Amino acid sequence: MRALARFSSTTTRLAAVFLGIALGSWLSYAQEAAPRKILVADVKVTGNRRVQTQTITAMLKTRPGVEYNPDQIQEDVRTLIATNQFGNVQARYLNRQDGRVDVFFVIVDYPNVVEEVRFEGAHSIKKKELEELTRIKKGQPLNPTQN
Repeated sequence: MRALARFSSTTTRLAAVFLGIALGSWLSYAQEAAPRKILVADVKVTGNRRVQTQTITAMLKTRPGVEYNPDQIQEDVRTLIATNQFGNVQARYLNRQDGRVDVFFVIVDYPNVVEEVRFEGAHSIKKKELEELTRIKKGQPLNPTQN
């Protein structure tokens, strides 16, 4: 009994309080907060000179007000590159103070335009069929990989 008499009731109470604080903080860390959805505030297209901005944004699935999805943005970049109208397309984003994101699509146009298409020496196939096969038309961007 003498060993128990050394600890006063104040010490026991303080130990219980600290134990309660430690247990409460451990339980609060155990609960995960639900991930907050980040919304797209604005989608901006820059660098385009030959193709109108409205035409480009019509091809995109990323729109203002939808949830920010990096995979969807990369799919939009691939879609724009697949049109063969642009030399390069990059996507960038900017975090805003209100917790939303601005998404930028940076376009690099091809520097030249096809002025004339001539098929020389092709006598056995019609001109219309050649145009369909090559997909090169007057007025479209001069794509070095396609030409």
